[in-house]
Amino acid sequence: MGKLKHLGMSLLLATTFFSCGDDYDDTALRNDVNDLKSRVEKLESWCSTTNTQISALQGLVSALEQNDYVTGVTPIVEGSVEVGYTITFTKSKPITIYHGKDGKNGADGINGVDGITPLIGAEKDTDGIYYWTIKLGDADSAWLTDADNNKIPTTGKDGENGNDGEPGHSPVISVDTFEGKLYWKVDDEWLLDSNSNKVAATGEKGDTGSAGKDGEKGPQGEQGDSVFKKDGVKIEDGKVIFTLANGKEFTLPMLVDGLAVGIGGSDLFYASPSDNSIDVTFASTMKEEDYKSIVATITNGNEADWIIKSRGAVDTWKVAVTEPTFTGTDGTYTPGSAKITITPPANVKLSDTALLTVTVTDANDGTISVSREVKYFDGEIVACTGGDLSIKGLDTSVKRLALKGSITVEDFKYIRESLTALEVLDISMTDLTELPDRALRFGGDTPNTSLKAVRLPLSMKTIGYAAFTNCRALTSIDTENVEIIGEWAFEQCRGLVEVKLHDGLKEIRRQAFNNCISLTSIDIPGSVTDLGKNTEVSTSQYEGWVFENCTNLSTITLHEGLKKLYVSTFSRCGVVSINIPTTVTDIPDYAFQECQNLERVTWHNGITQIGEAAFLRCRSLKAITIPTEVTVLRNNLFDECANLQYVTLHHNITEIQVRAFSYCTLLKSEFFPYEDAYIDRAALPNALQTLGAGVFTDCKNMESINMQRTQVKNILRNTYSGCSGITTFYYPNVVETIGEFAFSGCSALVGSFFPASLTSIETNAFHLCTKMSQVYCLGSTPPTLGTAAFDSSLKSISTLFVPEAAISAYSSSSWNPYFKEIKKDLLHP
Repeated sequence: MGKLKHLGMSLLLATTFFSCGDDYDDTALRNDVNDLKSRVEKLESWCSTTNTQISALQGLVSALEQNDYVTGVTPIVEGSVEVGYTITFTKSKPITIYHGKDGKNGADGINGVDGITPLIGAEKDTDGIYYWTIKLGDADSAWLTDADNNKIPTTGKDGENGNDGEPGHSPVISVDTFEGKLYWKVDDEWLLDSNSNKVAATGEKGDTGSAGKDGEKGPQGEQGDSVFKKDGVKIEDGKVIFTLANGKEFTLPMLVDGLAVGIGGSDLFYASPSDNSIDVTFASTMKEEDYKSIVATITNGNEADWIIKSRGAVDTWKVAVTEPTFTGTDGTYTPGSAKITITPPANVKLSDTALLTVTVTDANDGTISVSREVKYFDGEIVACTGGDLSIKGLDTSVKRLALKGSITVEDFKYIRESLTALEVLDISMTDLTELPDRALRFGGDTPNTSLKAVRLPLSMKTIGYAAFTNCRALTSIDTENVEIIGEWAFEQCRGLVEVKLHDGLKEIRRQAFNNCISLTSIDIPGSVTDLGKNTEVSTSQYEGWVFENCTNLSTITLHEGLKKLYVSTFSRCGVVSINIPTTVTDIPDYAFQECQNLERVTWHNGITQIGEAAFLRCRSLKAITIPTEVTVLRNNLFDECANLQYVTLHHNITEIQVRAFSYCTLLKSEFFPYEDAYIDRAALPNALQTLGAGVFTDCKNMESINMQRTQVKNILRNTYSGCSGITTFYYPNVVETIGEFAFSGCSALVGSFFPASLTSIETNAFHLCTKMSQVYCLGSTPPTLGTAAFDSSLKSISTLFVPEAAISAYSSSSWNPYFKEIKKDLLHP
């Protein structure tokens, strides 16, 4: 951009002739004209000073970009008053900075309106280039733009292929009149506010008094500095800090003769595998006799203002120091010999900023320290403005990419469809607050097998649904400040080994980690209240399955604060032990279904419900105690828990549903603890009213069952079928029916005592019960028998005992063919 010509201020004075008589008084008019002239002169002088300071700021930015060092800060004295400083550099031209001063614009007359002083500054944008900024009144700083609305760089672009670089441009401030008022101009164009109104340079004149009397003028306030703040130059800890009028600070290292040190500049250093060392620069007069030692440290903790969230003891920055060398007979320092080499943590993000500090000690034990911010990324860094990634000219074979600025769904679409070789995507320096739905989702037929790591920004609060679905090479994810993990967010991320969740996370929605078969551990913070919620469909049919089929998930940590689990939350996980927080009162259906490695469940008596098949096929579970508030054991609750040996019940249980313990082949009939001497350990709960079909099917290790005190009236189909270890069985005193195959295969059962309440025994109820040598039936009327109610082998070994008065009835009934003889019951006279 060519330099715009500065047009000087011209004051246009109009002369009016009057012939109204000798009594005309033009004093007020003359005063107004003189006042305007005085204001113009003051503003022109102020503009001249300000433009000088803008040039100084441009020189300062140039020094920053060149990684220059300050070699001197020399006071400027006018008379006996210090008015500023001359700043000298090792490479750049000297600049002069005058002390800023606080401006006070007085109002003219009653209800006068203050003018606005524009504050000129400079700031680095996401592309790494410094641009001019302007601040009007209380408004935020904004980019200063040219006629085409482009930001104006403070310095020129570097030349290429031997051509001269493009020159920088310093904006020129001036004032001009319009309709009798003074307004600001920049580069001879009117300075406009956000409403496209001209910005007044001085306050408006107040209203005139009544009866022709002029209003009293307020005093003109002193004009404030528009570039540098008052006392805006400060030397501190080997650095020079420059503060602009808008509050922005720039820092350059100080380099002076004697003991002095610099580390390659003061701006942010972007390190990479091929550029991970920083030169340590000493004063040109540094001699070997002056030098004693050099120490470098790099911090990534909570020191000063440098905060990086710790990722574990092993995740630390490291530095190595190469000491300076000295040559010649006088031991002169060899420039470039001293270096600091940086090694970052394994999973460093572009947004992580460490602070490198170098301390040099001289022969007299004097020390000086300098610091520099450090970032690290091994790959290409691209600044985006939202939706423009596809036009950045990226090599589509890029493997490691970091994005800065703003990105949109269009950018993610480009990443999915075009950057198919991408292995690391770092979006930690973007302004994303929500990772869009399906941002990096790939179809089941075309999964992504290259993307190994994605690094999220601290600003991100939500990971949208299906955001990473089928990213099968993804190995780890740190959710940082995320509050919501959406539905299917990481579904089918089969290579995902590590997920870091943090306090502040509120929701993990349904199927978020479904089929993450490589995930080994998960620690769910207490801030998560719902695990598996569905926000789209109201029915529970579509809720849950958060960690379903995470077959290697061996460690699951739940914290107090979690309130609700949903269906199949941990179904088919590899978890070994689980501790249920006291804030959880309901274990949902299929919660731990087919957790084949689950050995221990620790829970509390505040649990009121355990869902259907909650522990179905948990084949490593060995013991369980039913919480005292749980009164119903639901269908298939512990079905096929082949290693379950001990179940501790309580007498408040009213219902045990279908196949609750079926195929628990090692289950012992020891349902109550030893310490209660008055309770038969083989008894079922006194309050039990319903026993579902197949409840204890194939529980071969049970030896005795006592149901006498229960309220069960119907022993249903297959309830004890295949319980080949049962030798004795005490029926409920109120039992009325024994269902089909109820005791089929109870081959060790030696006898039965049927109470008088029994009315029927159904088909094959005692099929293959071949050792029942004694059967007692207390009913005066023979209960009805279904086909093959007893095993036919009993005819040769078994005796039926009945009330004496009923012998005839039993002898003439369907009971008779099954028994060798029918006798009087002497045990129950």
